[in-house]
Amino acid sequence: MPISNGYFSNIENALLTVGCFHFQLRTWMVPNLRGKLVMGEKSKVEALREVATQLGMKDWNFRVDPCVNESSWLTPKSDCSYPCTNSLICNCSYPGGVCHVVQLFPKGQDLDGVLPPSLVKLPYLKMIDFTRNYLSGTIPREWASTKLEYLFLKGQDLDGVLPPSLVKLPYLKMIDFTRNYLSGTIPREWASTKLEYLSVTVNNLSGPIPTYLGNITTLIYLSLESNLFSGSVPPELGNLVNLENLTLSANNLTGELPINLTNLSKLMELRISSNNFTGKIPNFFQSWKHLQKLEIQASGLEGPIPSSISVLSSLTELRISDLLGEGSKFPTLSSITSMKRLMLRSCNLYGPIPEFISKMTALQTL
Repeated sequence: MPISNGYFSNIENALLTVGCFHFQLRTWMVPNLRGKLVMGEKSKVEALREVATQLGMKDWNFRVDPCVNESSWLTPKSDCSYPCTNSLICNCSYPGGVCHVVQLFPKGQDLDGVLPPSLVKLPYLKMIDFTRNYLSGTIPREWASTKLEYLFLKGQDLDGVLPPSLVKLPYLKMIDFTRNYLSGTIPREWASTKLEYLSVTVNNLSGPIPTYLGNITTLIYLSLESNLFSGSVPPELGNLVNLENLTLSANNLTGELPINLTNLSKLMELRISSNNFTGKIPNFFQSWKHLQKLEIQASGLEGPIPSSISVLSSLTELRISDLLGEGSKFPTLSSITSMKRLMLRSCNLYGPIPEFISKMTALQTL
């Protein structure tokens, strides 16, 4: 699966797109409609039966081969108020036409089971998306023996701590544990991974942001939003030179932003709202010329808004509010022609509203 900033900005739509190409992808990879499941059809179906039992899945049709595009393996809920799919994808391009299950998408199916340890019996599985179910319990240690690359467990009822054993997944690129009840912190063992995407948004993680996150230099997307992290932002985050999205909003972070963040020259989205930072908004904008979205709302930082913000010609969204300290004139934003959302609330601005606002033809929210 290709990685791009657009994919990160709308992860749900990206996965839904994969689901839409379900038939097309499998048909392309299946040399005939009677592709054989590796390790024997029966053993593979039995593995899926175990997975279904553990998930609480009741509508998979185990009487037919799941890799022959049989529609009974595709049972999307008709009353979804949000994107949902229920499908699996096989790769039948292996020698001899044997088939492996490589992706599972029981997404938004109201499943109330547990995370299935039996996934380990699907040794070629690369992606799972269990988003918006009611799965509970902890993350099975058995998963450390899989070949998973993409792991989406968004919106479950998971508790416990993040498992250090995930470091044993050498191919893992993306982890999304958004909206669960996980506690503790991010395991030190994860520092040696090659992750590109990590989201633990809306959990109960606490303590300082681990300095060793700066070792995961492959990261492109990092969201620690809506947890209980405290203390200052570690300078080591400045080592994440490939980072395009950094979201630290809604924690208990304090202190000043470290100058090391100027190393993040590829940054396209920065959100640091709802914290308790101190000092003035740092004049780092010269280093973030690719920035498209900037959010500094009720962050604890003081004004004025640095005049160098005018160099951010790619901005489409700027939200700054509740600045403490001295005021400033309305920032010069005339070079930002793609602005869609502009909010400067309670920023102690003075002077007239500038004329260039009327020339922002893409502006939707002011």
